[in-house]
Amino acid sequence: GSHSLRVGAARLPCEMAPYTRGLWDVAARRGDVCRVMHLLIGCEDGRGSSFLNFRFEQKGGGLNGRCSGPPGTLLHWAVLKDKVELATLLLSKNANVEALDDEKQTPLFAAAALAFWVGHSGMVELLLEHRAQVCPSHANGSTAVHAALTFADIAHTVGGRHVLDLLLREDPKALQRKDRRDLRTPLEDAIRARQTANEQFLMSKGAKRR
Repeated sequence: GSHSLRVGAARLPCEMAPYTRGLWDVAARRGDVCRVMHLLIGCEDGRGSSFLNFRFEQKGGGLNGRCSGPPGTLLHWAVLKDKVELATLLLSKNANVEALDDEKQTPLFAAAALAFWVGHSGMVELLLEHRAQVCPSHANGSTAVHAALTFADIAHTVGGRHVLDLLLREDPKALQRKDRRDLRTPLEDAIRARQTANEQFLMSKGAKRR
């Protein structure tokens, strides 16, 4: 049978793409998590439907700072907003954990990059539980460990060290993985950025200076 959404007493077939997209778009742009979750809960197909992974339009100021353009799937949006409960629901309905956004990054890459700022590892842990790949998690070959080092000396905090530890425990090869753009390992990134705590933490895990 056809997939459908239940909104109030109405049944909306997912084939009505423009209208369905409009519902998501309005709720997402308003940051209306309850509305987004209501629409998801109304999905009758337990295997998940294609609308879970559509790239909704962001007009008048996108979530990623652009004037317009899709930031990615709803899962990317949940990561950007640090909505762990929503991400849990999306993943329970088979949202694509390896989908790439317009920056060519997976949800895990984005979550790792934001972990320092949100102050906890909940989103990273959730995505890893759903087998998100640490290596690579960006189209340029960068790993989620590279992402975690992007903005700050993250290992300076207990929470930051926990995030790095989670990622390296999931995939120890990430320690020596070079991205294809700059050809640097996470340790080389940390040294170049003068991130002393990150450098010491990575070396404690076995990273070697070249």
